[in-house]
Amino acid sequence: MNMLNVFLININIILIINMANAQKSPIVLQQFINHVLKKIKPQQKPLLKPPPPLLPPLLLPLLPPLSPPF
Repeated sequence: MNMLNVFLININIILIINMANAQKSPIVLQQFINHVLKKIKPQQKPLLKPPPPLLPPLLLPLLPPLSPPF
């Protein structure tokens, strides 16, 4: 398990514990969730992979030209 999975499991445990208090104070729980989401968002940016290229560079010479040569 990587660190992100452990972190998310810990957050889930905290949320389950706080669900008992949610009926008494749902606003506090919502503020807690917003606080957690703000903490998570900056850490997710390095995890995003760059999008794959549309075509491998080797296939580009095999494609016909977009406009017919005159």
